Order: sequence, then structure tokens, then C-alpha cells
Amino acid sequence: MKKESVIYFNIDIPLPTEKGREEMFNINLKGVAVEDNINWSAIIKATEGYSGADIANVCREAALMQMRRRLLNNTNGDIYSLINNP
Repeated sequence: MKKESVIYFNIDIPLPTEKGREEMFNINLKGVAVEDNINWSAIIKATEGYSGADIANVCREAALMQMRRRLLNNTNGDIYSLINNP
């Protein structure tokens, strides 16, 4: 009986630089309406040590926070109107 060999590789991918994090925010927020008064340099500095997946999660959570606010402030409870009129 032949025993199969398994070879594992570790590939180290460095964390993104400031420029890389800026590009990742641009990619993850493409097509998303954001306010004009956002201090991007502060956000980019605050996310030092974040991976690309971390930045994608930050962007996703920011979008979900807005939807949560809209649902909580909805007085008539018409969720379908919120979905159809973002």
C-alpha cells in the first residue's frame, strides 16, 4: 500500500502599507456613497496592522451600521421601502 505524501507551504504576505490600505479602501468602497468630510488620512493611519480582509470587514460593517441606523429610526416599520429606496 502506497502512502501519499503531503507538502505544506507557508506563504507570508506582508501587511499593506499606507498606500496599499488607501487603495483597499477605494476598492472596497467603490460605488458606495460616502460623506465628503471623512478624514481618510486618520482612518488609514488608524488601520495600521490591518490586513486586506480586515479592511474589507471595516467597510462592510460601516455599511451595515448605516442600515441598522435607518432601521432603528424607521417610524412606520416599512422595511420594504428601505430596501427598495436605499
